[in-house]
Amino acid sequence: MSGEIMEFPMDSHDVAELDRLAAIYADGDRDAFLREAIRFMASRERAERLQRIQARVHDTIHPPSTVDCDDADPTELSEEGRTP
Repeated sequence: MSGEIMEFPMDSHDVAELDRLAAIYADGDRDAFLREAIRFMASRERAERLQRIQARVHDTIHPPSTVDCDDADPTELSEEGRTP
């Protein structure tokens, strides 16, 4: 596989954690682990972006009511709104 070689400093604790996780998830292959971590984080970012879009659509279709039921004073409810 051809690609760009990257070098960056890492704290010794981070190197140990990278090695530990690479051993668990990629048979000790740091490169394979980092590629998988990038795919995982990209997937997570897409899911979070979709969730934000869905929330905006939901808020557009069903805007929040002006009275939040959790904050409503039960003494202010009309007779129809009271629970038996």
